[in-house]
Amino acid sequence: LRFASESRSQTHSNQPDQPNQRTAQALQSRRCSFRQRMACVLNKQYRHKDVPAWTVGNDKVWDQALSELFGYHLAPVRVQARPNKHRKLNDHKRRLTTRNLPHGYLVQVELPGMAASDLKISVEEEYLMLRGPQNMEHTYPLPDGVDKNAVKACLVHGVLKVLVPKIPPREVKVTSTGVDGGKNSYLIRVNVPGFGPEDLSVEVDSFVVRLKGNKEERKIEREFTIPKESDPESLQVSVRDGVLEMVLREKVVEPVEIPVKGDLPDKSEEDANTPGVLHLSFDIPGCAPQDVHVQVEGTQLSLSAERRLHKGDGNNKDTYRHKYRLPYELKTTEGMHASVVDGVFRAQILPSALAQPQKIDVEISEDSTMWKEM
Repeated sequence: LRFASESRSQTHSNQPDQPNQRTAQALQSRRCSFRQRMACVLNKQYRHKDVPAWTVGNDKVWDQALSELFGYHLAPVRVQARPNKHRKLNDHKRRLTTRNLPHGYLVQVELPGMAASDLKISVEEEYLMLRGPQNMEHTYPLPDGVDKNAVKACLVHGVLKVLVPKIPPREVKVTSTGVDGGKNSYLIRVNVPGFGPEDLSVEVDSFVVRLKGNKEERKIEREFTIPKESDPESLQVSVRDGVLEMVLREKVVEPVEIPVKGDLPDKSEEDANTPGVLHLSFDIPGCAPQDVHVQVEGTQLSLSAERRLHKGDGNNKDTYRHKYRLPYELKTTEGMHASVVDGVFRAQILPSALAQPQKIDVEISEDSTMWKEM
């Protein structure tokens, strides 16, 4: 506006009876800049003339301000959208909504033009899988504390609803005797003065512990998140002298010792061609099979090996340590073979030795009554 005011003052001071020749020429050629347009609008020579529509921007607030300032209407530029005749039906953007209901989790997906026979829904590990035609695939992670065997799905009028029910919380009895979880345990202490075992209630919802107490006019509500390494089924609660103690045992997985031999079995060459077989290899020069120890704890494989650099010197040792994360937990040791040949550790793990993930297929219904109740 300052530039436009200066331009207007210079125009009227130098040539009061003639318009700005540069601005008029720019208007005729329709290639003027924003400052030149503003100079033209603020110029008294063009105040009562028609302003071309192309000189007005698309900002409605700016247009309204100019109209109120100068007292005439600035016609905006109108652009008419043309329909795209080549747009395909499968270009529809699938709208997805999720809701956390008291009894479960509801997933709703818009799939126009698809029937129940075109879709496949399954629960694999901790994920909900949705597959359809034309390589359509969606993956939704499942939270803790859901019943994977009770998943329901319904498709009506191109809208799919999937209900993943929650596992109801488990109530834990509060006692007045002390509890002891041992060495590998977690302890939670809460001060609850004036409350007895009959005044408190504790429930476990997946990895969340809720404490509620009600006595006369006093109330207490607390919520705790327990570690993933703990066992929620082992929760014990006791109250003594106004102190509440909650004890959780840690999940204990016994390590499995894997024997290490001097060579792989004869069937190893045939098993090597099995789909999904795992091959591990680590360099441990100078180590014999009896110097190598292999353990599997859960999904973690640990290897440790030691060798003496000089004979008779027990302190001068070289140690090798390797860790590898298996895709799944070890189910049996029959399909796992380990050997050390020429200072190289090799392991072969067949798919039958691992606990494969459970795949649960979900049937898709087309019942409108069931769809409304979900």
